[in-house]
Order: sequence, then C-alpha cells, then structure tokens
Amino acid sequence: MVNETVDYHFTYMPKKKLDILNEKSVKAYLKKWGLEGRIQSQCFTFNESVHHQDMNRFLEAFFASPDVYPHLRCDPTVPISAPLTALKIARIPCTLTDMRLFERLTHPANGIVLREFDLRQCLQRDIDGFLVADELRQV
Repeated sequence: MVNETVDYHFTYMPKKKLDILNEKSVKAYLKKWGLEGRIQSQCFTFNESVHHQDMNRFLEAFFASPDVYPHLRCDPTVPISAPLTALKIARIPCTLTDMRLFERLTHPANGIVLREFDLRQCLQRDIDGFLVADELRQV
C-alpha cells in the first residue's frame, strides 16, 4: 500500500563525492570511452525510508524538490533551473544487478573482449539497419 502521508525532505551534500570516479583505472576507462568529464555525481540525503510501492512518489518528490533540482546538472556547467514537470518512471526488469555481467563479457572463452577491454572486431555487416563491427554487437 502506498503511504500517502510521507513527506520527503532532501538535503544536498556538496562535499560528498563518489571516490570511484577518481580512481585511476576508472578514469582511464572513462577517457578511453569518451566519457571523461561527462559523468559526475551529486549526493543527497533524505528523511524517510522508501518502500518499493512508494518509489513513484519518492522520485516525483525528489525531482520537484527545491533542495534538489538547483544542484542537478544535465552537463558539468548547466544546472537544471526548474523542477521537472514531466517525469516518466518505468520499471526495468533486471535479473543481474552486479558486475558479474562484465565478468562474463570479459571472460576469454566468450571471445568478445581482448586484453585491456578492447572489443574483438569482426567483419562489418548490416543487421536490421545497425552496423555490426565487433563481437559484442554481434551477440
């Protein structure tokens, strides 16, 4: 049952950063994949526990909160200056929620990734309008 009485309050934590984005190996991959300087994090706390059935209300409250949206960025230099008025929330079914997916991709027996996470190339071909040029896309 959705708890209609919960009033969520959020607090921006400007000094809290995700250390993983500064790890040398992560930075190398971000640079390699063209994502260096494009991924950032902002941290917030909130006052109530969130239950599965309350997730839509929680997300709507989060993105509409005046304590949240001024701190969110759509890129490193442009803040979101107003609450989001249209929010589409969709549940994505996930059966694997940890890094084991990448372990499977990088396992040598699968023939998808070479050393240092370079994708094994294959002859280019067009499949339903998509250019397939490596083993990952071919899967």
